[in-house]
Amino acid sequence: MPSNLLGVVLLLVPVLVLLAATFLYRFSGKKQLMRLDLVQFLFAFIVYPLAYIWLKNFTYFLVRRELGINVSQTEWLVIDTGMSVLFMYFYAFGIIHSLTKTFSLNLERDPLFDLVEHSEYFHEFLSHVGMYGFVLGAFNVLSIINVFVPLPLQFTKPIFYSILLVGICMGLLGYYVMFSVTQIKDRRYQRYMRVGVGLGFIVHAAIYFLGDVHFASQFVVYWYDFFVFSTMIAAFFFIAPFRRIGKRLSRFKNQESDLDLPDEV
Repeated sequence: MPSNLLGVVLLLVPVLVLLAATFLYRFSGKKQLMRLDLVQFLFAFIVYPLAYIWLKNFTYFLVRRELGINVSQTEWLVIDTGMSVLFMYFYAFGIIHSLTKTFSLNLERDPLFDLVEHSEYFHEFLSHVGMYGFVLGAFNVLSIINVFVPLPLQFTKPIFYSILLVGICMGLLGYYVMFSVTQIKDRRYQRYMRVGVGLGFIVHAAIYFLGDVHFASQFVVYWYDFFVFSTMIAAFFFIAPFRRIGKRLSRFKNQESDLDLPDEV
């Protein structure tokens, strides 16, 4: 793209965003998406990320093309890191505003609005599904990339098997964190996470049978992720039933202890 045209595009982007934001505010407090106010949702998940991308491109365009400053790769890494950290602070405050603005709009409509229940939805359900879902998705993407782009690595067998053993440990840890430590009352969380783990295992199994994946160091990322998902699937069949039996036995013991209590006089 010519330099002049690129500069015009970069200058038009903030103007168009400002006009779109002005138009969107007419819907403030009228509609919700994922239990966030629609306007605040668009700001949090579309406008702010686009602003971050625009800021990086505009800075690069200004420094390298307009000012003609010869910046080394290391210097640009420092500039990019500094901008990213500062923008992350801004983004954090923006997310806080989007969330609290949604609470405020709901309270304006209904003074008896259950603020605690609404905040727990974001705290328990949405944030955990988003974080864990992103991790599971990233594992799948990295494995697919590794299949098409084998790594130029050559490990000895003990090292390679040790990495796979770490994958098994991470699978157990992932299962423990996602399904034991994280105590979420919303049943949809369990369902979504199980579906995510199951899809990850199916993707890796399909890649193995349909692709040309060797049991070698070049595909260490794929095999590591495969062992993570396989371990989590195995935990569903072997660990989860014992946990359910243990919970039922503890409830039965509690009921027996209640029956043994003497009647109050």
